[in-house]
Amino acid sequence: MALVGRATPWLFVAIALALPVAITGSYPRHILVLCGIFAVLALSLNVILGYLGELSFGHSAFFGIGAYTSALLALRLDVPFWGGLVGAAILSGLVGLAIGYLTLRIKGPQFAIVTLGFGAILHLIANHWISLTRGPMGLTKIPPPPAVTLPFVGRVEFTTEVPYYYLTLAVVGATIYAIHTLVESRTGRAFLAVRENDALAASIGVNVFGMKLLGFVIATMIVGVGGSLYAHYLRFIAPAVFDLYYVVAMIIMVIVGGKGTIAGPVVGALVFVGLLEFLRVAGTLRLVFFGALLTVSIVFVPGGLVSVWQTWRDARRPRPVVSTPPAAAAPVGALVAAPSRTEPSTRSGGAAIAPLLRATGLTKRFGGLVAVNQLDLHVGPDEIVGLIGPNGAGKTTAFNMFAGMMRATEGRIIYKDVDVSSLPSHRIAALGVVRTFQHTSLFPTLSVLQNVKMGTHRTMRGSFVPLLWGAPGARASERAAEAKAWDVLAFLQMTEQAGVRADSLSYGEQRKLEIAIALAADPQLLLLDEPAAGMNPEEGQRLMDVIRAIRERGVAILLVEHSMRVVMGISDRIVVLDHGVKIAEGKPAEVAGHSEVIRVYLGRKRVNA
Repeated sequence: MALVGRATPWLFVAIALALPVAITGSYPRHILVLCGIFAVLALSLNVILGYLGELSFGHSAFFGIGAYTSALLALRLDVPFWGGLVGAAILSGLVGLAIGYLTLRIKGPQFAIVTLGFGAILHLIANHWISLTRGPMGLTKIPPPPAVTLPFVGRVEFTTEVPYYYLTLAVVGATIYAIHTLVESRTGRAFLAVRENDALAASIGVNVFGMKLLGFVIATMIVGVGGSLYAHYLRFIAPAVFDLYYVVAMIIMVIVGGKGTIAGPVVGALVFVGLLEFLRVAGTLRLVFFGALLTVSIVFVPGGLVSVWQTWRDARRPRPVVSTPPAAAAPVGALVAAPSRTEPSTRSGGAAIAPLLRATGLTKRFGGLVAVNQLDLHVGPDEIVGLIGPNGAGKTTAFNMFAGMMRATEGRIIYKDVDVSSLPSHRIAALGVVRTFQHTSLFPTLSVLQNVKMGTHRTMRGSFVPLLWGAPGARASERAAEAKAWDVLAFLQMTEQAGVRADSLSYGEQRKLEIAIALAADPQLLLLDEPAAGMNPEEGQRLMDVIRAIRERGVAILLVEHSMRVVMGISDRIVVLDHGVKIAEGKPAEVAGHSEVIRVYLGRKRVNA
């Protein structure tokens, strides 16, 4: 079965190469060329829709930009097809950069509507800028690609369907390779992190806006290439290339084939183009039949046609036994088994050691409500500090300010002599401050191992470009990320769950996985927001052991927790908030006997009694 799985891509390649020979007739071969061009378009949209989770209704605008750019370069400046192809990609990418920079801060339906408006504007421009585009008459007599001489083949002219099909197939293959390399790289993992959970992605150092913008530019460059292929194949283009029809077609291809997969958009293109032509015999009813078939496929195969193959393959594949690499097991296991300490390290809390994190006069107002008021707090290296208080005391608000997810109204936050008060969360995470969340926050549809690999983003360097050329350094970096993820899983004794989807774990395991993601980022200061919430006493005890072991690794911890058993059992020092104001600070025993703390937690009448 494994051999069949490895041979499947090559089987499809062989079929694709043989199709023009097996199929006779100009029109069927014309349909094959259109399938290839639309596959490029669908692959490009899949970068945005499938890997970034954003819906763009303006994607046909960049298709039109690519088509008109390449055609105009050829007709007005006599630029060869290959130069026009590159020019189409560059101009589409530059316009995508500008539009993405202006619009990608908007999320959801608003982003889709804004991009739809951009496409409508370009349609109007193409219709009315007659001196450049010839308006509704369109551009005609666009030259085909120049002939080339190939080894063992001889002179090839792209004036008929078969040569152009192989040219299109080569572009489809290059696009698939580039996107596959992208998805398997640090950059691709960041795309998936943004799609799955952008807040968590930012907390481990991913620049959410930067990744969205990069993905948008890559997608627009690819669709620009598709526009160039389309223009030089049909040798005529009109403003209709900006129509909503094309972007709807791309969306259908991605969804029907399987968004977020490599093969899905290609399968979707084959189904969409082929089925529409097959239903042409139905005349005016073909769109009705096509819509009905589309609805049925989406309802019964929501994951796309590729998911049917994946389900069949996975059902027959023996489930692998996942275990940690032996090289990582010994030292990590030793760390887990190390005896826990109840006293702070000699490096922590000492007067001679500068604090790792220091907040002075920290205040956060929401209108007339003061959530945090003049908070002074510090965390020393290798120290566990508990931040406690009743509900509404301002603990999570303070955490959000420390992690850069919320800007303070007043005061300063200094981390290792750097003022981080106004830095966004991904830049604070890049400095070594990583947080978990009050409510479980994971990358739900990814496996446990993939979740932890996401956390390595902060410590890895480079982009996916070196991977395209097979650079040894890039491959080594990917292997290091994999080894780091296994190391963290072994440390938290989760190697057996490595292949399990994150959202299928038990609640306690999900909380532990959240800590694993944070640890993979190699934090120097770990902000834990109610990690024991919802845990039973046995799970809470295991969590305490884990937190102590993390401190043994040299990580300072700031902990928000309602479980007094956990806080008192592991904290070196405790800070107590009430209505945003610090009312007590000291060692656990001192805080436990503090009259104000007792009053806040038990009430004045109980204290008097």
